[in-house]
Amino acid sequence: MNSLLRCVVASLLLVSTPLIASPSDNEICRYAVASLVSAQPQQVRDYRQGADGVELRWSNGASTELFICAIDGDSIQWRRAQDSQWQQSPSLGYSEQGAELIIEHRLGSAVLRQDRYRR
Repeated sequence: MNSLLRCVVASLLLVSTPLIASPSDNEICRYAVASLVSAQPQQVRDYRQGADGVELRWSNGASTELFICAIDGDSIQWRRAQDSQWQQSPSLGYSEQGAELIIEHRLGSAVLRQDRYRR
C-alpha cells in the first residue's frame, strides 16, 4: 500500500509540474549575444555549428557581426569571430528559473548585470 501511495503522489507531481525543456547551447548563446549587444534575441541568428562552438550573426542594420559562443557548465565563453581569444570582460554565465533564462554579466564574483528572457 505504501508503494502505491508513493506512485500516486509522484504521478500527481508530474502532472502538476509544467515540463520545460532545458535550453540548447544555441538558445543560450543567442540570448547571451543579445545581452552583450543590448539587442532583442530575434535579431541574433544561428549561423552554423563551428569547431569552437556555435557561430551566431547579429545585424544592427548598418553592419553585421559574427560571434562564437561555447557553453561550459553554467559559464558562457564568447568572442567575436575576428578575435583569437575568448573574452573575459565581461564574463558571462546563465541560469534557469522556471521559463526564464537569466544571462549574467560578471566581473570576478560580482554580478554586474542580469538580463532575463522568457523562453
